[in-house]
Amino acid sequence: MSGKRNQWVADDARPINALSFATMKTISVTGLRADWSNILDEVQRGERFTVTRRGVPIAILAPPHEAGSRVGQTIELMLGERKNRRLGGISIRRLVEAGRR
Repeated sequence: MSGKRNQWVADDARPINALSFATMKTISVTGLRADWSNILDEVQRGERFTVTRRGVPIAILAPPHEAGSRVGQTIELMLGERKNRRLGGISIRRLVEAGRR
């Protein structure tokens, strides 16, 4: 989208979440459909997009090398949280059985 402003992309850049301090553009599903090729060109150059439907984020478009590193960060975060969680003496089998009732 060299030189021209994309009418479908919001002007504001928003942080993704606590795992990343990077910012990305926001685009609606309609905008993505209308300008798919140019948006993918931007993603290929390293740009990131939050895709929204009716203003609600539903997906993130990012280069593949970023997606892999974010998966690793998420796994590390989940494992770190798991270390501090205890079941208070209740077995997992008992919890599963209680969930089936």
